[in-house]
Amino acid sequence: MPVPETQATVEPGDATYSTKKVAVERILLENGRTPAAIVRPCAIYGRGDRMAREWFFVKRAVDRRPYVLLANRGLGHFHTVAAENVGELVRLVAASPRTDVFNSGDPDPPRVVEIARTIGETAGLRFTEVLVADAAGRGELGQTPWSTPKPFLVDMTKAEEELGYRPATTWADAITRQVRWLLDATEGRDWREVLPRGADYLRFEYEQEDTFVASLAKT
Repeated sequence: MPVPETQATVEPGDATYSTKKVAVERILLENGRTPAAIVRPCAIYGRGDRMAREWFFVKRAVDRRPYVLLANRGLGHFHTVAAENVGELVRLVAASPRTDVFNSGDPDPPRVVEIARTIGETAGLRFTEVLVADAAGRGELGQTPWSTPKPFLVDMTKAEEELGYRPATTWADAITRQVRWLLDATEGRDWREVLPRGADYLRFEYEQEDTFVASLAKT
């Protein structure tokens, strides 16, 4: 089920990225001097994004990779959010300052297999999908920037009811603009200079993928 803002969080602390985020939230929410609204965006994407998770599939299309490996049969479901939708939520909060917490996610979050298909086709290549049954851990073959062992979706009811929030765009519309921006921004340039955060995060293990697919062909 989509996670509401009332869902319990991990305990704050310095142990992990998540515990540090909770610690910051607690400090802001317990500050009585200034209204502080916490916006919890999911996997953000948009023009100028230096991470650009979408490059995981765009680069494969540019490189004319014939197939993609998708762990968990491509059924991973991790909520996305367009920068335009984050901006609309922030606009409404700024118009009515308050101390509170609001989720931020697209109205139509796609599964991994849909992300692969849509991005590939928008970039001019239809991938053959190699659907691997097992869920892969971080860095393993078949794992993507949206891969999760269980679905992670957020509930947008609170923002809709309390702020009158309505999404500024859908994933289906915004992803086309994102792919086109990535193609334009990286043309004739080293993609790692354009997407420095993505360079630290995204992996393109083509040789290992080819070896794995070849092993499947022998079975």
